[in-house]
Amino acid sequence: MRIVRSEAHRNDTIAPYLAPIQVGSEIVVEEGDSAVLFQERAVIGTLGPGRHTLRVDDDLFLPVAGDTVAAKVAFVSRAPRHAPRGAFPALVTDPRSGRSVTVGVAGTWTVRVVDPSRCVAELPTIPGDGILEAATTCHLARSVARHLGRGGDLLEATTQPAEVLARGIAEAARPIMAEAGLELVEARDVRLSLDSATRASLAQASELETRQGICARCGDPVPLGPLCLCGGPLFVICPGCGDEHPGELELCPTCGYAP
Repeated sequence: MRIVRSEAHRNDTIAPYLAPIQVGSEIVVEEGDSAVLFQERAVIGTLGPGRHTLRVDDDLFLPVAGDTVAAKVAFVSRAPRHAPRGAFPALVTDPRSGRSVTVGVAGTWTVRVVDPSRCVAELPTIPGDGILEAATTCHLARSVARHLGRGGDLLEATTQPAEVLARGIAEAARPIMAEAGLELVEARDVRLSLDSATRASLAQASELETRQGICARCGDPVPLGPLCLCGGPLFVICPGCGDEHPGELELCPTCGYAP
């Protein structure tokens, strides 16, 4: 009995063989492929390109039930794949405000499997690349969140040139992709977007953070904080009406302005 990659899944990254496997069967692994034997998501062994006969006395310690191998086979390609297709959202924490913000992500992503055993252990082995694409989207969204979370200004970070974004996301993606045995080979034409309401809200928060207050004792302008360096209490000027408020600006009683 010969076990080969199905023609129906010739171009899929992961192509499981679903039929029962007899002891003594020959697994034919093509160049660029690996054959991963697994049972209930636990990997038993990995076979490289060539012809391999399944015997109960070999080094794989195959589980058997009568004359049937109690395991399944997944053919895994190491060829680069373009995924995901289209834009997807990434939930990012704004470093300044601590708010969760949804950022739209678009670009061209090339991904490949570098660890077939880990890939099979971490991802459901079903025909087609849908699971791989979903996992890649999830990992890329986490990578974008990690990259943008490093900076102090989310608005500025989202407007970085495409090549700068690509380098930053690729660096952040390295350990995240490795969790599923994947590698981000290339990121191109990366674009990030924020809806107008979120952008306006972040801009307002940035304005409130960078404006200055006035020390009630010495009159010097100082960054927003509870005290001046001289020890005097800080008054914050409301950007809505110009009134002074002690300490952190809250709801302005004059104009109703709220940060």
